Amino acid sequence: MEALSQADIPMVSSAQSGDDRGELTNYFRISPANWLQAQLGADWIAQKHPGARTSLVLSADDDYSTGLAGDYRRLLAGTAQAIGDDDSSVIRFDANDTGLTGFFAEKVRQLCESDPDPGRHHVLIYTGRANEAIPLVSVLGSRNLDADCAARITVVGGDDITQTEEVEMARALEESGAHVYFTTFGTTATARGILSDNSQEAWNRFGCDYQALKSAELDHHAVEPGGHIQVAYDVFGLLAAVTRQLDREDVPVTRDAVREKLPRTRYEGMTGEIDLRAREFVTPPWRAGVATGDVRVGRSRLVVLQELEQRPGAGGTVVTQPVGYLSNGGLSEIKGSGGLKCRDVVTR
Repeated sequence: MEALSQADIPMVSSAQSGDDRGELTNYFRISPANWLQAQLGADWIAQKHPGARTSLVLSADDDYSTGLAGDYRRLLAGTAQAIGDDDSSVIRFDANDTGLTGFFAEKVRQLCESDPDPGRHHVLIYTGRANEAIPLVSVLGSRNLDADCAARITVVGGDDITQTEEVEMARALEESGAHVYFTTFGTTATARGILSDNSQEAWNRFGCDYQALKSAELDHHAVEPGGHIQVAYDVFGLLAAVTRQLDREDVPVTRDAVREKLPRTRYEGMTGEIDLRAREFVTPPWRAGVATGDVRVGRSRLVVLQELEQRPGAGGTVVTQPVGYLSNGGLSEIKGSGGLKCRDVVTR
């Protein structure tokens, strides 16, 4: 990335969410930074489980995981949910370990047994990859833990559940009955009402295209395309908007022209407003000397918290239910919208 930046080659990223890429020239990220995901998760924990004990579960050799864990630690510092430094407050795992199920079962049992308050709720802040969370979720039921311990645990994760993990995650949820939430970069059809009218139209076009494809080739999937897919779709929409603008100005579409136009571009995609003129959301405020207690953001990028559910009749797969999103600097609850109707949507 640094080599491309120095070579004046413009890059638009839909997936890179680390907190340390804001200073690269010619680099335009439209996925929310990790600290925005952490802020949403921290706000939700404070609102829904104000007296809970929080523990980090992180992949020790994964920069994404350790970076997101650090963001949660900073945001929760000085609060009732502040994360300690003992072994039960920070659980580090090896993603390549073939015995993760047993490892997680033992760690969670120790967590419940070590708490001096036997009735306190526990929130496990999981910052590893979604596929690596499946062994953790599978052990959180009464088959592996005593019923009291199992009932007092909630998982808040930071990666995006995709259609790749849906079947295995559904089995894990069926085994454990665990309460599991993950942050993501997009929303579902029934929650698209949180978007502006223009972004809802973009969501509708994508959703109807996907429905047509799903009925023909992907009927076994219950999970809608997640945030990573939605943001990637917006990358192409953004570049198309830049190209159309250059055409209107009668400017040849060259690499240099695109590079010059991108930082002056505003586009409303299916994941909300993309305004590359305002880049303050790229770097965590505490790196600019802002006190942690004053960390607040506007409507820079869409970040949604969704609950994972294994419902009867879902074909053995998991479904996602958005429950909150980051808006005007804090947590806002999501009220459902109507289902997607494609008859009147022009998709091409």
